[in-house]
Amino acid sequence: MLIVVLLILLLSLVSFYSFFEEDTRPNLWLIIGLVTFMVLLAALRPIGLDADSDNYQSYFLYPDSAEGVEESFLIISRLLLPYFDTVQPIFFLYAITSVPLMAAAVYYLSKKNYMLCLTVWIGHYYVLHEMTQIRVGLALAIVFWGIYFLHKGLRLVYVVCVAFATFIHVSVALFFLFTFIGNDELNKYWKTALAIVPIFCYALGLLHVDLIPMLPFEYAQEKIEAYETLRDMGAVGESINLLKPVYLIRLFAYYMLLWKYDLLKNHLCMYTFCLKMFAFSFVLFTVFANLPAVSYRLFDLFGVIEILIIPTLVYAFKPSVIGRIFVLIFAGAYLFSMVSTFNL
Repeated sequence: MLIVVLLILLLSLVSFYSFFEEDTRPNLWLIIGLVTFMVLLAALRPIGLDADSDNYQSYFLYPDSAEGVEESFLIISRLLLPYFDTVQPIFFLYAITSVPLMAAAVYYLSKKNYMLCLTVWIGHYYVLHEMTQIRVGLALAIVFWGIYFLHKGLRLVYVVCVAFATFIHVSVALFFLFTFIGNDELNKYWKTALAIVPIFCYALGLLHVDLIPMLPFEYAQEKIEAYETLRDMGAVGESINLLKPVYLIRLFAYYMLLWKYDLLKNHLCMYTFCLKMFAFSFVLFTVFANLPAVSYRLFDLFGVIEILIIPTLVYAFKPSVIGRIFVLIFAGAYLFSMVSTFNL
């Protein structure tokens, strides 16, 4: 319960300051204080609070028998195991690395509304990654720096960042797909595709149309068959409720971002790139709706771009305070969803 109270206080504080930042950067000491608090909250959370910490404790104590865990985590475990009997030091190492890295990357990628970016991060991905899926959190912080270098025209550095992040968590290898996506202004064909494809896939998900057997990749098919077996055994849910309010809010936000493209593209340095990634997260989320374990994983992987693009909705409404309130409702709704999902 204490962790929930601290998360609510953190989100409330950042939300409050977001009303005063306008087009200026927040005070550096304020940012340092918030980031320090976020590091400590993620590092010192009790084992057993979240869905993954018990597993991490087992990986730490028995690294030689851990399966499906990247070697980077196991190497750290082997180095620390002679000195500690708990995984807590690893929580600290990941938190003190991933939280400042992500906070700094967001700072340099967001032209404005840094506090609003923090609210979206805290409401969803901070709880999901930095406080739960710690390997993914660190890997995505590195990927965000890759996006920053991609913005600077350094595509090779982006590739290196993604490659390095893959050693932290293999799933981020999928970000190689975006190496040549580009940030050029959308033409009419891109706008049409971005308008039709996500809602079409959403409709397929609502109708429970299964496109999974059409995937051509043998490795993917093997993984999916394993998930389907677990589903049939009742070990995982049957499908995702795509009409859940938090998902509908997200869908509304996406189409607002697309509709107001010409107005909003100047308020984020990688707006077009982010919008394409946001759309891709919708496609994967809905296509795999019958396999929740896969769907959520892919959604969380690419949906993290929300941290950057959702705050631009401030400029989609007049007066802008309406957009600001919408972003805060978006973050608050996800925090409520995270607390409910993980039983914090």
